[in-house]
Amino acid sequence: MKKILGLTVVALMVMGLVGGGTWAFFSDVETSVGNTWGAGTLDLEVDTENPWASAPISISDIAPGDISTSVNITAKNIGNLAGDLYMRINGYTDAGGTNPEPEQVMEASIGVTDNVSTKLTLNATGPMGAITNIDSQTIAAADTTWSTKIADLASLGEADIEISVTFDSGATNEYQGDNCTFTIELFLQQDGQPAP
Repeated sequence: MKKILGLTVVALMVMGLVGGGTWAFFSDVETSVGNTWGAGTLDLEVDTENPWASAPISISDIAPGDISTSVNITAKNIGNLAGDLYMRINGYTDAGGTNPEPEQVMEASIGVTDNVSTKLTLNATGPMGAITNIDSQTIAAADTTWSTKIADLASLGEADIEISVTFDSGATNEYQGDNCTFTIELFLQQDGQPAP
């Protein structure tokens, strides 16, 4: 019995060695070290300035029915990601100016206050044509509303924007000397995202 048990153990060990040999395999490992993932950038430059700090646009001495001189603005994406460009007019204020007519008396008698922003219509075009929500709107109506997309700006891409105003030909004496101050904002956002 001991002999049979011994032979069985030896037989099992031989089968284990043979079976274990069938599980052998070759292998090779390659390693890449120092890998980096980095975020891209969007960076808007306007008229070669970043931040946009040039003197404000100033247009004066326009009469009812006139179209002002056009102002050209160049926006450039100096980041390395593509972006969508938008624009808005924001924070307008109206102010009465010096009027050779008795303006305050006239305005008070007809119930009108200084609101020349309702008589100045914007003319605004970009690479995609008329700038929707800005072009053909009075300054008062366009205030705080973002335009539709003006341009797709790839890295180092540029967009030229042209802006002027038309003074309503029906404006009467109460608007003499009045002025409107407003802010122009340009917004660059990652390509393909919902509009602001």
